[in-house]
Amino acid sequence: MFCLLVLMCFKQKLGETQIKKIEEIERRLLLSSGHIGRILFRKRWEELFKLWRNQDDVLIPLIKARRKVKQERQSKTKEGKENDDEFVVSYVDTLLDLELPEEKRKLEDKEM
Repeated sequence: MFCLLVLMCFKQKLGETQIKKIEEIERRLLLSSGHIGRILFRKRWEELFKLWRNQDDVLIPLIKARRKVKQERQSKTKEGKENDDEFVVSYVDTLLDLELPEEKRKLEDKEM
């Protein structure tokens, strides 16, 4: 099931090990996010920050790759070489287009 979620988000068939890494990081992140008290649970906060860094290390390269695919497709469209058969919009593509109305800016990679 998680494999399907990753495919929907990134429109890439990833290897089993990379999918397991993403699943493990996301699961641990969700389980760790409910802790209260930065002072009382300092080691847990350090672990949470480490998990966020690991999450960035795994997901940001995938986001950048998807951005590159989208930019290449846009440049082909401008040149008149559009081929709709091979391009499918992913969830990350919609986040790349999303603009925050209050701040008038697009989402940064870490915010996705």
